Amino acid sequence: MLIEDDAQGQRYDELRQRAEALLAGRQLGFQTRSSDQAGELAYELQLHQVEVEMLIEELRHTEEKLAEVQDRFDYAPVACVTTDADGTIVEANLTAADLFGVGRRDLVGARLSDFVARDDLDTFYLHHRAVRRSGYRRSCEITMVKADGRRFTAWFDTTIAPGGSGAFDHCRSAIADGTERTRALEARAELRHRQALQVLIGGIAHDFNNLLTAVMGAHSLATMDRDAPDRLPTHLGVMGEGLEAIRDLVHQLVTLGLPRCSPKTVTSLYPLVEAACDLALSGGDVQCDYGLSAGAWPVVANGRDISRAIQNLVTNAREAMPGGGVLRITADNVVVLAGEIPELQPGHYVRLSVADAGVGIPETDVRRIFDPYFSTKQRSGHRGMGLGLAICYAIVAEHGGAITADSEVGTGTTMHLYLPAAKEPLPARRQQPEGTEDLAGEGRILVMDDQEAVRTAACGLLARLGYTPVPARDGAEAVRLYRQAMRSGERFAAVILDLTVPEGMGARATIKKLLAIDPAATVLISSGYAHDPAVTDYARHGFRGALPKPYTLAELGKALHAAVHGE
Repeated sequence: MLIEDDAQGQRYDELRQRAEALLAGRQLGFQTRSSDQAGELAYELQLHQVEVEMLIEELRHTEEKLAEVQDRFDYAPVACVTTDADGTIVEANLTAADLFGVGRRDLVGARLSDFVARDDLDTFYLHHRAVRRSGYRRSCEITMVKADGRRFTAWFDTTIAPGGSGAFDHCRSAIADGTERTRALEARAELRHRQALQVLIGGIAHDFNNLLTAVMGAHSLATMDRDAPDRLPTHLGVMGEGLEAIRDLVHQLVTLGLPRCSPKTVTSLYPLVEAACDLALSGGDVQCDYGLSAGAWPVVANGRDISRAIQNLVTNAREAMPGGGVLRITADNVVVLAGEIPELQPGHYVRLSVADAGVGIPETDVRRIFDPYFSTKQRSGHRGMGLGLAICYAIVAEHGGAITADSEVGTGTTMHLYLPAAKEPLPARRQQPEGTEDLAGEGRILVMDDQEAVRTAACGLLARLGYTPVPARDGAEAVRLYRQAMRSGERFAAVILDLTVPEGMGARATIKKLLAIDPAATVLISSGYAHDPAVTDYARHGFRGALPKPYTLAELGKALHAAVHGE
């Protein structure tokens, strides 16, 4: 082991020279010297011998420390590699060799990029280039490949290697197998999911029990007051409001819990924003200050869903300012780069920002605000509190966008909604006819549903609209009745098919047989699975319209009128 301390090296050389001179003196007649001189030389010799022994002990301790440091480096819990400007490994510990499944001799001299998965090479090169250019330590997650071809997730922590000429050419990377880290993150996510699910179940039970209490109470009162006709309208009104609220709550839960693909068109955000704000801020003390860029790109969206998301955002912001105030809403064009916003793919987006001047949200709660039924406000008996932002998140995610939040306690919160920009221009505006269509109709309507209660209700509503309903239990009976009608000359004006029939033929199979019999058949699809692709994109499956369950008399009339008249 070489000693780089010049002072100690010079001292050792002097000791060596004096020892050689002493030996030469002995050979040249050391015995002629006086006893005093011999004693002095013996003393110095003993003194230098002690000094040499001390230096040898220091060297031994230094070697032990260096060996200990080398052992700590070789057997560190993470892989450590040093690469030169070309990415060649010039130093590696035994942990790195074990991690990649090669010997250290084979690892040193190889290119570190050879152990990076091909689909992550760009990330690897950008990571090291950023470290060399800035000189700062950086971290990233990369998929790597062992010598036997097995892939694993690695956590990279890279800095400039110490020593050297000062140029940022050598990098030292600490590489940890991210498998355990990934498992820990997955376990944490699973725990958070369970906690959110518990909150969701509790919220659903709370809201449904309240609504069912109102409906069942009104039903009981209506039963007891059946001999008092003047009281029945009040009880029926309460039941109707409760059932409407239940339907709305079910729709929200379906939006949260089931995959969906709503029909989308190229549209402008401006009319959606203004309409949603008018509804959300009506009758309140909160004013809206618009900052909508005149050059904002059109977006690809389902207008009804996005309007609902914006309305929820504005409502949430209004509730954060109970004393009133000004709500700032802006929209601008942004280009999102890879990795800039984890939820988004690189590309062009329109960013809608809703900024309130409310109480703000604590940092510990910001990450939870999109969880169903999580709320920083007191429930106060309000139905659906805690679902608003969760609904927004689900709708925007289904559109390929994202929502982020910036908040500071005592200052306010800004919600940023990102929607993909359209590549096509806005379509020409179509003139809408004024007035409302007549819901009444005539003709025979074939209704297929496996639930007797649904058939009875639907036939009753159709009769009130002026149609002649004909019920069918499943697709096979519907096909038989339709074929008979064609033979007898009493055609059906339209057919309403239930999507799923557990013990029979559902809408998808039935419509193929009906169109084979009559290519001009007018067929509507009806289902409680309102987000099923056959419902949301009914035309692609051959249907003329969709009738999501549950539906009212007016909704049934509008759907039939549009399908029969081709509107």
